[in-house]
Amino acid sequence: METRSTIWKRFFVFLRPYIRYEALLLLLMVLGNMAALASPYFLKIIIDHALVEKKTDMLFGILSVILATYVFRVVLGMAAEYMYSWISNRVLNDLSLRLFNHVIRLPMSFFKERSLGDLIHRMNNEVNNVRNALTGALINFINNGITIIGLITLMCILEVKLFLAICLIYPLLFLTIRRFHPRIKTITGKVRKMESAILGHLTERVSHIRFIKLFNTYLFEEKLLKDRFMSLIKLNMSGTLVLSGSKGISIFLLAMVPLITLGLGGYRVIAGVMTIGTLIAFLQYANKLYDPFQNIVSLYAELINTSVSLSRIFELLDHPVQFSDGNYIELEGEIARIELNGVSFAHQDKTVIRDFNFTFEAGRHYAIVGSSGGGKSTIVDLLCKFNIPATGQILVNGQDLQDIDMEHWMQRLTVNSQGYFLFNDTIVENIRYGKQDATEAEAAHVSRLVRLFNDHQEYKDRIDTMIGDSGVKLSGGQKQKMSLGRSLLRKTELLIIDEASSEIDSKSEDIIYKHIFESGKFHTIILISHRLSTLKHVQEIICMDAGEIVEHGTMSALINKRGHFYRLFESQLHPAAQQVM
Repeated sequence: METRSTIWKRFFVFLRPYIRYEALLLLLMVLGNMAALASPYFLKIIIDHALVEKKTDMLFGILSVILATYVFRVVLGMAAEYMYSWISNRVLNDLSLRLFNHVIRLPMSFFKERSLGDLIHRMNNEVNNVRNALTGALINFINNGITIIGLITLMCILEVKLFLAICLIYPLLFLTIRRFHPRIKTITGKVRKMESAILGHLTERVSHIRFIKLFNTYLFEEKLLKDRFMSLIKLNMSGTLVLSGSKGISIFLLAMVPLITLGLGGYRVIAGVMTIGTLIAFLQYANKLYDPFQNIVSLYAELINTSVSLSRIFELLDHPVQFSDGNYIELEGEIARIELNGVSFAHQDKTVIRDFNFTFEAGRHYAIVGSSGGGKSTIVDLLCKFNIPATGQILVNGQDLQDIDMEHWMQRLTVNSQGYFLFNDTIVENIRYGKQDATEAEAAHVSRLVRLFNDHQEYKDRIDTMIGDSGVKLSGGQKQKMSLGRSLLRKTELLIIDEASSEIDSKSEDIIYKHIFESGKFHTIILISHRLSTLKHVQEIICMDAGEIVEHGTMSALINKRGHFYRLFESQLHPAAQQVM
């Protein structure tokens, strides 16, 4: 756990690009406050001199100066508000981009262990908290501190003995803040974690709304969320109790200042050692001291909240991104072969891949089959560098895959996974995702190849249609066709298709795969499928069981062998076998 001082040192790294603008904003605010501090002193002059000595010219002259300071304050206030908005928007933009660019480069294992709601809470809510501190709380904290120094200076000039009398209050105020601070920080951290958990719960439930409706679990879900909200309310009320106690004591102590001023100051006026104008000016300054001190107490609590947000953001930023040290190479030439030599992989102490040995040659088409949980998708993750082999090596043209630059490698292959991975955008933009320089004509061409639309007119009518979150406005088959179309558009050297057509009708699937395998756009294709009919397009089949290769060969050879492959597809075998034999 980082100390508070370390957190704030790192905090100023974010502030550094805007330090000049922050300084200008601070200057505008200080000048405005200094102008405000002049009014009570002018009032003293009016009472003690202009009124007592009956000098009309002096009276109206000072009133003109006071009016000018009011105009000056209004202009400075408008400029400061504009500068505040300018800085805060840019800080939010920079911080959000910094965090987002870091998070998307984190390894896949990180996302498997984290709640989506917690990540979103950190990337959105915590960033907003920090933005407010960068441009609001911190500046106001400094500004109020300078205002207090100015007020103290003027009060000392007016009546130093009276000021020393009210100074007895401030050590008590400091002790109050120091006593309550640890409890406020602890409760704030718990509230942040609970808010993240609730956001994750809501995100998960909304994304599975169909499941909730099918199982008719409305009352159960309502009670589950209500319980979480009640826990959050209890935490918030605990925090409110502690914070209100701290503020209440602080406000009471500050309220003693004008009482002491009137009591002791009034006595000194009666004794003839102090003028009425001086007392009134001092009292106004004492009253003005109340607000900045109260603001500092509130801002201090806000900065505590911000330190909690910063620690949660830094926890993300400190997590190492995948392959980030820069000592990686780019693969020269086209992919000629991919060798998996004795590759094993385990997840949570469970072996998923065991001693996998195989070579994928360029220009050939392969299929990996096996029962669910047999390790097929894990092989895909290993080829994508999402997972690192526990033992063994993956060699590409003789180069260790772990030595090849991640971003460069991902430009060489396309993976069409089981999920749809569609965004709330238009159909054409979803197809072009991953190849943003593709023309609309190219997108239209692949949409026809995957039979996304019945005819050209339907394409024209719907290509710019927003498809909703995760393509909710499309059928399952349309989603998979769009995903396959996106893969066709990229035309990379290696194409991996992982159960990407389970919801597409057999006729369309056969046409799509025929084009994919016969077009020659991809040098090497690896297909993962539970449908026997799709395997007729490949030249070699790898049959896996419990993370191991149990047999491999052509489809006809594996059928004739009547081994594991035959048993796996026996229910589908007879009609398909007639086509192959």
